[in-house]
Amino acid sequence: MWILPGWANRPKGKKLALRSRIWDGGQKLPIPSVGKAGQPEAARVRGTAKHKENFPPGLAFLSSWIFLVCIGGLGWNILLTSRMVPTAPRGLPGRVALGLAAGLSIGWLDRQVIQAQPIFQETDVHHTPPQDMVEWDPTGSGTARARLTGQIVDYTGQWLVVRLSDGREQKIPGQKVLRAQTSYGPVHQQAEQRFRQGRLAEALNLYRKAIQEEPRRWVRREILARMVVCYEDTGQTAAAGETFLLLLQSDPHTPYWEVIPLAWAPAAPDAGLERQARQWLAQDPEQSPAAVLLGASHLLSGPERAAAWERLNTLVHHQDQRISLLALAQTWRTIMQPEPAQLEAWERTIQKLPSGLRAGPYYVLGRAYAQQGRWEEAALAWLRIPMLYGRPRPLAARAMVEAGAALQRLGQTEHAARLYQELLHTYPDTPSAAEATQRLQELQQKASSPTS
Repeated sequence: MWILPGWANRPKGKKLALRSRIWDGGQKLPIPSVGKAGQPEAARVRGTAKHKENFPPGLAFLSSWIFLVCIGGLGWNILLTSRMVPTAPRGLPGRVALGLAAGLSIGWLDRQVIQAQPIFQETDVHHTPPQDMVEWDPTGSGTARARLTGQIVDYTGQWLVVRLSDGREQKIPGQKVLRAQTSYGPVHQQAEQRFRQGRLAEALNLYRKAIQEEPRRWVRREILARMVVCYEDTGQTAAAGETFLLLLQSDPHTPYWEVIPLAWAPAAPDAGLERQARQWLAQDPEQSPAAVLLGASHLLSGPERAAAWERLNTLVHHQDQRISLLALAQTWRTIMQPEPAQLEAWERTIQKLPSGLRAGPYYVLGRAYAQQGRWEEAALAWLRIPMLYGRPRPLAARAMVEAGAALQRLGQTEHAARLYQELLHTYPDTPSAAEATQRLQELQQKASSPTS
């Protein structure tokens, strides 16, 4: 189960050949097309035993046999009457005898089919739907809770469609969905376990296998969103971006927007990411706004800053508020000395974003406060990221280092030391862990120094 009303999406674009593959370093791994909704093997159940519970075994057998004999005999006599069998006996006794014999043989064959029917029912979504669970807010106020059980037919950013036990389908607006729970196959379950343990490289390999086996379209999109997180948090940002765009291609209104791998910290991309970012930036902002947003964010700290800034200013006016507000927050990175009134406006803008998209803008806001020497506000803005969101992991770790430095500026060295220790415990595999170790050693040396 993935509890997420928002963790990834990708838009349509011109470079569909690139989007049809997932990158693994230098190797491109094909991703299968999203198939029609099906039933997971783990959720299949047999449903025929209940029809036999109220009949003694002998009576049930005899009654079904008599019925099948009658049906078979009747069918054969219809054929005779229509003269489809010209050599058949014409007299009534002969027809009765032949019909009885045919009925017995046809009845025997039909009974074999009925006995084998449970095997086919296991693969029939309509006969044995898995008991998925949907938790949603009917009022949209954030306080109400309602639950539905049935089979989730599809889940996009616009609608979640669930088939109820009576066969009716109910549509729930995507923005009101709080949780969707379903059954996963064994490989998918292993991938989720590795993901929760932070073993992202192993989880990524298992997700690649799981997406090949998963027949349900909406679960395949969920797996893609998980793969974006694994790619980004293991430093494979180009692959993360391409996977995100593939997800958007399947569902332009995806509920997983939160995993879009944008750049927020002032760091130049590596050569491979820079090449990919140029391709994203060159796409049509009307056709692929998310691709352009991705490219601009990763090129804003390099020599192509002017072109990136120009594209961001175009996206500021996009009709999708998520894109327009994220593009606006990206432009804040270019403002070196913002006015206090500007920072107040930035705070209000961040509150308009969905909760899962606020981590990056809060990082930029923290840097703006630091530029003005407002260290307490800077530390609070940075600490929101690990405390409220926890990802992207590299950004959360970077924010903790920055917050620790701000606390040191305020003379709160003990709090800063505890923050560095927490970083090393929670994000030991991030680039910021080395800086946290160095800062912690410096604090410990000062504390043990006789002159301290």
